[in-house]
Amino acid sequence: MRNRVVLILFAVAIVAGLGFVLFGSNTPEPPSAAPLTADGQTAPVPVEFELVRLNREGMGVIAGSAAPGGFVDVMAEGRSIGKSRASAAGAWEIVVGTALPPGTHILSLAATDGIGNEIRSSDVAVVFVPQPPDKGPDLKTAKGEKKPAADDGVLAVMLPRKGGVAGRVLQRPGQLKPALSLGVELAEFDAAGRTVLGGRATAGDTVNVYLDGRPVATVTVGDDGGWTATIPTVTAAPHNIRLEEIDPGNAVVQNVNQVFNPAITLAVDAGPDATVLADRTVWHVVRRMPGGAARYLQVFRPDQGVAEPKDGDDVKMPGILKPGSDI
Repeated sequence: MRNRVVLILFAVAIVAGLGFVLFGSNTPEPPSAAPLTADGQTAPVPVEFELVRLNREGMGVIAGSAAPGGFVDVMAEGRSIGKSRASAAGAWEIVVGTALPPGTHILSLAATDGIGNEIRSSDVAVVFVPQPPDKGPDLKTAKGEKKPAADDGVLAVMLPRKGGVAGRVLQRPGQLKPALSLGVELAEFDAAGRTVLGGRATAGDTVNVYLDGRPVATVTVGDDGGWTATIPTVTAAPHNIRLEEIDPGNAVVQNVNQVFNPAITLAVDAGPDATVLADRTVWHVVRRMPGGAARYLQVFRPDQGVAEPKDGDDVKMPGILKPGSDI
């Protein structure tokens, strides 16, 4: 009898074990904890810009992220230009159907999440809409061919409200894919010459940064193909930035040189808020920060930078403009 009871208990244990393996525990897993503030309250989810795609008439799409289900209001100079509700994944977008007029605009975000928190974006987007193209006669080359019109579409740069964090290019006119995979996209600096560079390269590679021939930074390229480097104080004069890209196998992929002169941008008046001026090689962006100090940026056109010839080559990368050269 005792042996029979032991066998029955053993069989029950086996069945219970199989049930656990096949069907798992009935005890639900605890939900993942939401981020908390220092006082134990649920931290609000930030509302952010992620994408601006406007045509040269100032119409298109603006998108970003926020708390799932939250309401987002996109404002230009404090006036609403579109509202959206974030999806379950926290994505939102608005269609700008009323054209932003030519000139510089400062866009900001205000959001309300599902529990009533009111959140404002920690960044603003400085957007530059160009003047309509000149309707004059077509320009001709020496061979009588029509000259291509300059691509002066909308520029959009995301900047922190209070400084301290590097800006990011949201939209840049020109080629959808730059002629070079390695390059400088923007240089951000202040009147004292403190400078941060942002650029592109192949994800996972290493970029060595040289200023006037001196090594000043080494950075690893992020998964999105972007990199940021803080470099020593830069004087208001022409400089050469040289980038050296190295792949995980320690092979040099390419070298690119970029001319950088902060002096022109430092002479631009920011006005009460922000100013954007365009020339043939860069966009000069000046943003007035709280307290009156100015933050300066140069956003380089996609066709800037000169690739150094590789071993065995005797010419530089074709089709790349050296800053200051003519088309």
